Amino acid sequence: MSLTVTHVLIGLNVAAWLLNIASGVDPLSPTPQDLFDWGASHVLANAEQPWRLLSSTFLHVGLLHLAVNMQALWVAGPIADAMLGRWQFLMIYLCAGVFGGLAAMIGAQPSTVLVGASGAVFGTMGAIAAGVFRHGDRLRQEVVASLKRLLWSFVAINLLIGFLLPGVSNSAHLGGLVSGFGISYGLAAPGSAPRVTQLRGALMLGLALALLWALFHWLTIVGAPER
Repeated sequence: MSLTVTHVLIGLNVAAWLLNIASGVDPLSPTPQDLFDWGASHVLANAEQPWRLLSSTFLHVGLLHLAVNMQALWVAGPIADAMLGRWQFLMIYLCAGVFGGLAAMIGAQPSTVLVGASGAVFGTMGAIAAGVFRHGDRLRQEVVASLKRLLWSFVAINLLIGFLLPGVSNSAHLGGLVSGFGISYGLAAPGSAPRVTQLRGALMLGLALALLWALFHWLTIVGAPER
């Protein structure tokens, strides 16, 4: 079995958790300080350390949190990879993770510590949804029906969990979902000429980075909570 983007991403998430454990972090219930020390997103610290918005997407609040996100990525990743290609899938995953992290900051307390791959995973699901919406006529109807069931059940269950359980950010979920859908929608259709695919991929990456910068600027400078 060849190595895929999904394998690499899962490997990085698991490796981060194992490194946490090796350093003495509780594998089931790490403290906010533990997560902060390892690069968690933090409403106040992000302004001076914006890299936390990316590093936080590879950290989790214990084994259960990690397992839930990785199981979803294991299912959705290969589908997104097949629809988009490995590099476009990777771009969407990482951008959606950061968009989700920024969305989670909206309305959060200044001391809030934010971690998890759920924004990136929701972005992967959003990318699949855009593919089904735009190019569903190219797929067999039973495949389209199966993908729709997967998408609806995943989104509904996880948003419900977000409403019922404390500490789960539906803002991050929705931020990842919307950004993943939007970026994927703007990409070239499967089977397009390589040059068209590359140009549209570069365009969507540029637009995503510009929006990320604008949202980051607003959240950390214009709309930053008082210290």
